[in-house]
Amino acid sequence: AHMNSASKDKVDRLAIKPFNPSFAITRFAMQKFGHVSDAIATGLEHGFDSGHSLDHVYYNQPSGQNKFGQAVDKFYLSNIGWQGIRIRREHILELAREALADIEDKNQSSTKPYQPKLLDIASGHGFYAFDLLTEFTKLHAELRDYEMHNIQALQAKAEQLEITDRVMTCQKDAFDPASYSYLQKESDNTKGLDDKKFDIAIASGVFELFSDNTLPATALAGIYDSLKSDGYLLYTNQPWHPEQEFISKTLNNHRGSSWVMRCRSQAEMDQLVENAGFKKVAMRIDRFGIFTVSLAIKVTSTNHE
Repeated sequence: AHMNSASKDKVDRLAIKPFNPSFAITRFAMQKFGHVSDAIATGLEHGFDSGHSLDHVYYNQPSGQNKFGQAVDKFYLSNIGWQGIRIRREHILELAREALADIEDKNQSSTKPYQPKLLDIASGHGFYAFDLLTEFTKLHAELRDYEMHNIQALQAKAEQLEITDRVMTCQKDAFDPASYSYLQKESDNTKGLDDKKFDIAIASGVFELFSDNTLPATALAGIYDSLKSDGYLLYTNQPWHPEQEFISKTLNNHRGSSWVMRCRSQAEMDQLVENAGFKKVAMRIDRFGIFTVSLAIKVTSTNHE
């Protein structure tokens, strides 16, 4: 499925840019007039898949330079894709609550209140992570991102919420095996090492940004090694998007290039997760069928390599 599948074929086609007048007109209009809408201006500057852009989507408060800009902003934020993103956030929180409740139940015998640890491998601005940290006051989190400006935003948010004692921020590449190897080097004692690992990990909105399946496979292997026995993984997928071609031809990503997404089938994404050593236990999907959120548990077996 990595090199020969419908999702791979489509992303390869979208990477080619034949001239299309309607897409060219849309790009021109956004470059010329997009600044009147705060959300579009942010997307143009930072990338429409960036943490800055998603903040506008999550807050969902139309704003702009004037009444026209506010109207454009409202239209933009009501887009079916952004509606799905907001539903995805609710599904992440729903399944994270279920996982954290189970983690708490399993650790009730602790002599002191258990402090679960969360790992987010590509946090952006950490909107849902901070939702969880606010709701679960014993939760500690390591929030990672590749971009330093996102790390700075995460640090500022932790300071604003006065929870810096529970939040660690790290600039790390989610697809670099070295980002996960430090835990394996810290202790030769299996029990002591397991105590240093995470109870739950989140990989949200990151895998579909890259077409090469070796990248999510590398990240999933690293997550597996970073989780405690019976630890939970929350992962998202985008099996379909009604505007996949439009987005690839008109919007820029955080790297300044065309925003080309790979819409993997759910079976393909689940197989990547299963191959990494996890067992899927729950899933949610929005009413449009665009975004899924799945919960999986780490399987500790002598058969897993």
